[in-house]
Amino acid sequence: KKYVMSSSLTLAALALASRPPRAVQHVSRRASALAACAVPDPSRRSGLCVIDSHNLAYRMQFAMPELTSRQGEPAQALLGFCNKLVQLRDVFPGYRMLAVFDEGAPARRVEMLPEYKETRAPMPPALRSQMGHIREAAECLGVPTISRFGVEADDLIACAVALARSEGAAAVSIVTSDKDLLQLVSGDSGGDAGALDATNVTVFDDRKKVLLDAAAVQAKHGVRPDQLVDLLALVGDASDNVPGVPGVGQKTAAKLLGEHGTLDAVLAAAPSMKKSKRRDALIAHAEQARLARQLVQLDASVGGVDPEELRGALPAPPAELPHLRDFLQHHGFTQLERRLFKAREAIERAQRKRGSPRPAT
Repeated sequence: KKYVMSSSLTLAALALASRPPRAVQHVSRRASALAACAVPDPSRRSGLCVIDSHNLAYRMQFAMPELTSRQGEPAQALLGFCNKLVQLRDVFPGYRMLAVFDEGAPARRVEMLPEYKETRAPMPPALRSQMGHIREAAECLGVPTISRFGVEADDLIACAVALARSEGAAAVSIVTSDKDLLQLVSGDSGGDAGALDATNVTVFDDRKKVLLDAAAVQAKHGVRPDQLVDLLALVGDASDNVPGVPGVGQKTAAKLLGEHGTLDAVLAAAPSMKKSKRRDALIAHAEQARLARQLVQLDASVGGVDPEELRGALPAPPAELPHLRDFLQHHGFTQLERRLFKAREAIERAQRKRGSPRPAT
């Protein structure tokens, strides 16, 4: 599997980062290079890896072959999640980690738009039955977990990123394939050396093995990260059942924002535009676009993230985690257990082979 690093991660922008003290295991050379670029110098400031847990669990449910645990319960998402967390620990050595979960209906957005996410299929029962175990897996792997009833994980992630910035974290990487979270990516420093002191926020799409920075967002969506909310407000978001402006697609929205800068400026300029269906749609659906902006804008003020979770100790080596082995054995994940505990077992075998030291005479 190949990990691709955005070409815009220049040496200047990465001055805050240093190479990890050891080679990254279980990933390709490109992954090692990615990790080397992403990992801050622990002697200065730490980095934070934030995991969009429901996003990851969903993908693992459908990416993994059907599997049942020793108890006869569905387990493919659980095993895939465990494997991914182990992999992420290797890709981001020296980072603190945080797994964020959804809990309950998204109350604030449903109040604004009762049809919000109404078109989404319910979570498959086979996945729902694994979610409690998935959260337990994260904790057994030394990764703190957070959720807040009625608050979407995306808002909690935004809150965690804001806290990490206020705490002076060197870098934050969000593990997700959700485009909504790209709005949190930090902007280009524009050559300003002072900007190197700011927190470098990226999104790591583990599915495509891509680390997305501001230039990558611009290349993919045609706008800067700080314009992404306005882009989605114009286009809408079918996956969340958020309406935009009819007839305005991504290229048109990016062009409008390139010309006018913001959604408000686009809507203000609409009456003076050349007569067309697009002009009429912008005028007729201006309030709908403003509502869409409120829906897609992440709320970093929701609270629910304990700053102490971001200052905690780095994850211990798997073999030193007190509950991990019992958890893996309980679910029958023998191969993963052997891989994680192989080094410890080799040491224990060598000690048994040598025998206990003789008492002094």
